Amino acid sequence: MKLYFTSDSHGFLFPTDYLDREPKKIGLFQVWQEYEIDGNTLMIDGGDTLQGSPFLFYYKDKNAPEMMGNFFNLGGCQYYTLGNHDFNYGYEFLRRYVTNSKATLLCANVEDVTGQMEIRPHAIHTLEDGTRVGLLGAVTHWVNLWERKEHIENFRIRHPLEPLRKALNEIKDQCDVTVLIYHGGIEEDLDTGEKLVNNDENIGAELARELDLDILLTGHQHMPFANKMAYGTHIVQAPAHGEGAVEILWQKEKIESRIIHPKKSSSILAQTYASFDQEVQDYLDRPVAKLPQDLLPEDRLEMALKGSKLADFINGIQKDYAQSDLSITSFANEITGLKKDVTLRNVMLTYPYPNTLVVLEITGAKLKEALEQNYSYVVYDNGTFSINDRFTTPKEEHYNFDFFYGLEYDIDFTKAIGKRITNLRRGGKPIEAEDRLTLAMNNYRATGAGGFDMYTTCPLVKDIQRDVQEILIEAIARMGEE
Repeated sequence: MKLYFTSDSHGFLFPTDYLDREPKKIGLFQVWQEYEIDGNTLMIDGGDTLQGSPFLFYYKDKNAPEMMGNFFNLGGCQYYTLGNHDFNYGYEFLRRYVTNSKATLLCANVEDVTGQMEIRPHAIHTLEDGTRVGLLGAVTHWVNLWERKEHIENFRIRHPLEPLRKALNEIKDQCDVTVLIYHGGIEEDLDTGEKLVNNDENIGAELARELDLDILLTGHQHMPFANKMAYGTHIVQAPAHGEGAVEILWQKEKIESRIIHPKKSSSILAQTYASFDQEVQDYLDRPVAKLPQDLLPEDRLEMALKGSKLADFINGIQKDYAQSDLSITSFANEITGLKKDVTLRNVMLTYPYPNTLVVLEITGAKLKEALEQNYSYVVYDNGTFSINDRFTTPKEEHYNFDFFYGLEYDIDFTKAIGKRITNLRRGGKPIEAEDRLTLAMNNYRATGAGGFDMYTTCPLVKDIQRDVQEILIEAIARMGEE
């Protein structure tokens, strides 16, 4: 058996990263042409297909679900599971994609309670040589934490372990080899068994340990690797953003895998459907406004220690729009920043999240607690500052450091984490523990994601049903008119 696995493509089909118009050796169209396919080949995808690129932002209000389904059909995808970001645009958007896909959807821990989508827990695929491949799928159950309630009200999403155990038991005796497609990552060092995180967002190692699997296909973390063995299971993670795929060769008891990358910055599919990409590129280059100066990201650690003009700019727009006392924002792991001549491309690659804006009421005590959690990002040791490993391993999570706006505070990095913040002020006036303020943030952070559990008990003041991206674009455009 030969198996090709992609995951977390986020709409990157064409040979572009959307930073500019220059063709590059990336994109699923270019990855797929590297496949060598015969009757003993399987093509599998691990989800996060429907959100995460300017391409999908542009087409999401047009025919994006059907279009993405058609493109994956052209690529020959046979089996797939759902990613957490596939829920971002709501039930109907996802239903249209699933309905238009010819591939079989496997997700044992997700049930469509309306029955409109066919979501199977498992499948058995018999190859040309007679090999029976048992296939299972699952997505991280943290979708329940991150996603807007109205987007998942038609789904029942459970912790993956027991649904997968049940599904595997139903097919195990009928298979020569078993494969799990898991949209989730690895929570421990696969070589040493050392636990890397203290939550269950990613449970790939646990699934390998608890289930009798031959092959585990993981994603979500955007940290590709191949040819790893743990708990008797061959484990891989596919590259993200259309940068490559994992090729797995299975022959009886022998399993080998490697990561493959596109060799060319073009493909027949990219040429055939070039007009789709051209339309997006033209849209991205539309001017929005002129700013007094470039607002660009700097070194991560320097921004955490000294602040960021770019973050202040975004926070100022959020605070004004929400009419809140305070605002917080964070940066994605990779952003472009805003050039003086701002285009839509700049804005969308500076704030790529599909988040809406909410306002919470927070006490001074909880605000201090949030600041303490936030600055656990910075480690100080013997005169040297560094970024806490927890934000880089096993997955880069720079987006879990927030920039606070509208208040002042003192911070002493020589103190232990959790005891660094003192003298909170707003406009020079002390913020007491019992004081109540309004704080604007995106809906993702309001769920408590990133270790900010204190926000989950803060009263909701406003739920602004607009994408932060749209708010930023409108505000910047108005600046250009002034």
